[in-house]
Amino acid sequence: MSTTTISMNFPMLPNGAGTIMGTCNAFIDYTLPAVTIDHFRFKVTTNTVFEQTYPAITIKVNRVKGKFRQFDSSNNLLKEDDFDITQGNSQTFPAQSGVTWVEVYIYYMETWGSYQFYISPDAVNNGTGNEIFRLSTEDPLNNETSAVSVIVNKVIVAGKNRETITVTGSPPVRVFSITTTNTGSYIKEWWAEIKSVTGTPQPSDTLVLELLDANDNVLASNSVGIAVGNKIAVQHQSSGAKIRVTLNSNVRALIVEVDISEGVDITVS
Repeated sequence: MSTTTISMNFPMLPNGAGTIMGTCNAFIDYTLPAVTIDHFRFKVTTNTVFEQTYPAITIKVNRVKGKFRQFDSSNNLLKEDDFDITQGNSQTFPAQSGVTWVEVYIYYMETWGSYQFYISPDAVNNGTGNEIFRLSTEDPLNNETSAVSVIVNKVIVAGKNRETITVTGSPPVRVFSITTTNTGSYIKEWWAEIKSVTGTPQPSDTLVLELLDANDNVLASNSVGIAVGNKIAVQHQSSGAKIRVTLNSNVRALIVEVDISEGVDITVS
């Protein structure tokens, strides 16, 4: 039986004990070997992502949500299934006729941490090397016939905690300085996710997310309509110094809560 090992970086926040949840953007692609495949299984293990004795810190992945996609040799999508898997559990997906490769897309990851103190912000730590996710092919008797083992490479701690901002119409602007000197090479994107909306937005109203340099030149920009759950991202650049969030609306009573967060490149070594 063949097993492929993939190293992954895991994002963390520098706050205290508890559950930390938020947007993720991780893809695991697997080209299938010539083995018996009745179904696929994706599992979240109970292993630790990061652990140290003093100060005492233990971090595990608590839950992931995403899409499981099956493709044929011409890259046609055969089937897409949703998954929502908690720690120590798995979900299976029947193999489709003609499938040659599959993709696990994780758009939400929840971690659980037990710390005596804060983790140092803007830090790169070595992970445990433990297996956190396992994608496997199985025969009709649930015997594993091949697998992808996703292990911890680095733990990338954000420069600051994810922040929820409140913006109102006519039009407000919020600007955040980027303070990720040590982890800058691991930052792939900056995210904005609409968490709540009070009032009635107009169809033309938008939330704009921009990456700026030190002189306020726009390096990257993206926008999205106003609705709970809408997400946007801009690609990070090495000259990026600020994040600007603008609500374009003339509805003065409109109140929008937005989560701002860093997106870690899971593949940088």
